[in-house]
Amino acid sequence: MKMIDVAIRFDPHQARWIRERNWHPSQRLEFLEDGSLILTMTVSSLDEVKRWMLGFGRHAEVLKPKKLRQAVAEEIKAMEYIYN
Repeated sequence: MKMIDVAIRFDPHQARWIRERNWHPSQRLEFLEDGSLILTMTVSSLDEVKRWMLGFGRHAEVLKPKKLRQAVAEEIKAMEYIYN
């Protein structure tokens, strides 16, 4: 099974909630000066991560991997089609 490194940036609004919980055994948090943070973790599947992070809406941004970032962008486009 191939393990995948993931990095997600949470804005200051959401960062305060993210830092209070252990989301994944491999997680690491990098606190940024503006109050945001970057959560990194190593996972075996991107599907669950995609569903999880979409729940944070505009308060979360996938930084890596590119494949996950693209999958999230495609999901957002599909949602936009439904709501427009």
